[in-house]
Amino acid sequence: MLNYYLKKIMGSSKSKNKYYKQKRKNNHFDTNISKNNIGPQVSNGIIIEGKHALVEALKSDANIQIIYASDNFLRNNSIIFEEILQKKIKVENASIEYLHELADNKSHQGVIAKLSNYQYHTLESIIEKASSKQNSLILALDHITDSGNFGAICRSAEVAGATCVIIENDRSVGVTSVTYKTSAGALFYLPIVRVVNLSRALNELKQNNYFVYGASEKAKLKIWDANFANRSVIVLGNEEKGLTSLTEKSCDELVTIPQKGSIESLNVSNAASILCFEFLRQTSLGL
Repeated sequence: MLNYYLKKIMGSSKSKNKYYKQKRKNNHFDTNISKNNIGPQVSNGIIIEGKHALVEALKSDANIQIIYASDNFLRNNSIIFEEILQKKIKVENASIEYLHELADNKSHQGVIAKLSNYQYHTLESIIEKASSKQNSLILALDHITDSGNFGAICRSAEVAGATCVIIENDRSVGVTSVTYKTSAGALFYLPIVRVVNLSRALNELKQNNYFVYGASEKAKLKIWDANFANRSVIVLGNEEKGLTSLTEKSCDELVTIPQKGSIESLNVSNAASILCFEFLRQTSLGL
């Protein structure tokens, strides 16, 4: 049955081999890896790697343009393949060597999917969507530049039930193949908003009954004494420089995570996780 479907979708072995030779010859994909840790770039789309990422993409009805899969993956994942067929997503058979060329590393597990470029949400749509919620947590990132950190922050935010994550257009990382991977599927469910001016966005949120907390080592107020509002924005600063002065001025209150160790501070994604779940603890228990 599987061989029947493969032939139906992908044609004969001769046509497939000819197709892939032509693909490589024409260098259909731009697989250059950026020096800025943003992973392999695919023209007019983003690639995701591995079985888990594909399952989450299928489950969330992400806009998958095409799936490249090895014979072994298709043979051993018939249930996933049936779902791909039902959704009428284009599948092309690929050698392991070709998948290596597309992948950021060799942990693709025999499958790579190409998604449409990420469609960012507007702040207005998020405010409208959250208007009926009793609790709403928004994370705002002040010039976070590392894709790995951004993805890990999104993972914590989604697990904690955040409404969205806000990033800036300039001097900030956007949604890439690396952020999809490090978010462990969170980006398929968590809205990302990209704004021109973060301070202006924070002020707009304050006008819509959000209280804005800035995470800062300089703060005196500990997070468990902060008494988080039911509608909160938590702002996290750049990995090295922290919050900009303009962003800091836009915050209603600054909070800090207490520490007893010798190193200076937590990684920004670790800090985000602690802050998200402290908000969840307080608002869930009514503290």
